[in-house]
Amino acid sequence: MLCCALAMGCVGTEWERREQAESLEDCWDGVSEEDIQDNILITEEYARALEASLTISWLPVLFAIDFSFAVMESFSNAPGTTSWTFDAGVYRHEATTDAGVYRHEATTAAVELRAFAPSGEPLTHNIFELESYLVGATVTREGDVVSIAYDEPGPLVEHLGFGPTPDNPLVIGSGEVDSMQASLGRIEVEPTAVAFAVTPELDWDFRMRSGRTSLASLQLGELLTWEIIEVNARREALDQTLTTEAWEVHSSATKVGGYTTFTVTGGLFPYRGRIDFIEVPFVVRAERELECL
Repeated sequence: MLCCALAMGCVGTEWERREQAESLEDCWDGVSEEDIQDNILITEEYARALEASLTISWLPVLFAIDFSFAVMESFSNAPGTTSWTFDAGVYRHEATTDAGVYRHEATTAAVELRAFAPSGEPLTHNIFELESYLVGATVTREGDVVSIAYDEPGPLVEHLGFGPTPDNPLVIGSGEVDSMQASLGRIEVEPTAVAFAVTPELDWDFRMRSGRTSLASLQLGELLTWEIIEVNARREALDQTLTTEAWEVHSSATKVGGYTTFTVTGGLFPYRGRIDFIEVPFVVRAERELECL
């Protein structure tokens, strides 16, 4: 297939629509190109919905970066900030596209993460909060040295790398910062992603998850492999249903790659297809290829 960097290869261009319609001309006798294009519109909007929604696959990297900055701010006598909410052990970041993007009325996508100790034990306290490590902490700073007095060790104290009962006050210079970041970087997270959208012709939603990985690995741009949990895509007007068969999608700090295959039933005729994700930095680009069943 042509790379979507070439405009004529992008999903939904006039040239691309004609090419896909021509590939299905033998699926059903007597069907016009116009009818074929209408019959495959479900896959066009599905591909564009994935383009819009798979940008959330980068959010675990954002989580790791946010965590690094927020914790360092907290330990430097500055209020830690984060774009993630926390409730009952789950961190969540949600984003909604503007109306009309990719022909969508709206697309809502979110990533949820759970944190784990390197041993595999779930961490149910907020790893962004200084109080989770040192209860009743009072932070003072003199130059590049931070001193933290506290009432008692918190439930996550050992993840700082200073043992179960750190010195009180705990004095942190540049050397201690490096060792503390290394220790905190061993905390692992397990991401789950969910997205749903309404387009002019399609109602759809999907869920996917990635394996557990350390915060340090995410900060270094480690490749995440996403496993599909569930995809639902339906076009009521033609009584069509799109069913995912294979899902081999991965992401790094800046790119999404891989492919998914599917079948479409209902409508004028059934057919199968494949969507490839072209690895372009900071943009999700999809190409589709369709064939008769």
